[in-house]
Amino acid sequence: MIGDTLTEPSFERLQWDSEFFGLQVARTRLPASQESIRRCLCKARGEKVDLLYWAVTNGETLGHQLRSRIEPYKIVQQLKYCKRIRGIIEPPKLPNEYTLKSVAIGPAPEPLVKLGMLAGHESRFKLDQRFGDDAFARMYRVWLDRSCLREMATDVLTIVAPTDEIAAFVTVNVGADVADIGLIAVSENHQRKGLGLACLRAVDPIVRRAGAGSLCVVTQATNTPAMSLYQRHGMALVNQTTWYHFWLDQIPLSFLDA
Repeated sequence: MIGDTLTEPSFERLQWDSEFFGLQVARTRLPASQESIRRCLCKARGEKVDLLYWAVTNGETLGHQLRSRIEPYKIVQQLKYCKRIRGIIEPPKLPNEYTLKSVAIGPAPEPLVKLGMLAGHESRFKLDQRFGDDAFARMYRVWLDRSCLREMATDVLTIVAPTDEIAAFVTVNVGADVADIGLIAVSENHQRKGLGLACLRAVDPIVRRAGAGSLCVVTQATNTPAMSLYQRHGMALVNQTTWYHFWLDQIPLSFLDA
């Protein structure tokens, strides 16, 4: 294909991922074609990359041959939902004696870390077994610590049960125009009480006060309850991304043949 011959294989090395996992990790967003990804993998192997992430966004069409060839390397399909923050903001509705609290600045409390692991049960870093459960747990602990330290989040909100147990939580990071929900989870002991929706409604005024116009969140295409929750909050699907993880030591030489 003409597009293939003109596309120079390229990728960016990811410093944080590389240092955290002790690997050479890179990411590419090349067009979805067999020749472009083949050439990129050849270059990555030659430059001693251990793991290459490939993100295929909506609108890119995979040919049947390419789709079947790379299916073993597919990890997850992510969906991005967004809503405009405008009009009347509905306050969160909490069950009796449940309270909404902002987490104090500092390392994440252990009960929050445990609940945070639930938030990532369908993360691509959990689903890719090459990372192992220990790496996934360490990553989410770092994410929660840095969120509670306000390095990766503007605020961390919890809903506390009458027993003082953290029943639900949400992290939000507000940028100039868009606010992003990083993590959100409801404890298994407190499901079906509207706490997920309450978390989202609690975030809206934070976003408005900061002057951002939109709120966005990413989930997995297999997470039907999350999709339903975001839709109830007035969020609409705006983007789909399929992630592939190419571990270079697992790529057969035949895959790299022209």
